[in-house]
Amino acid sequence: TQPGARLRIQGQTITLQEDGTFALRVALPDGVHELPVTAVAPGGTDSINITPIITKQTTGRR
Repeated sequence: TQPGARLRIQGQTITLQEDGTFALRVALPDGVHELPVTAVAPGGTDSINITPIITKQTTGRR
C-alpha cells in the first residue's frame, strides 16, 4: 500500500504505518468469508476494490 493511502477492510478504516504497511487481526468462525477491501491512493485520484474469499476450517486438536 502506498504511504498516505486510505484503506478500509470490511468497512473498518485501517491505519497505515509511515511506509504504507499495516496489520489486521480478524477473528473468523469456520466457514467461507468475504473481506471487502478498498484502497484509495493519496489525493483520492485512484482507488481499487477487491474482495478476497477466505475459507477457514478448524480441525480437532491432536
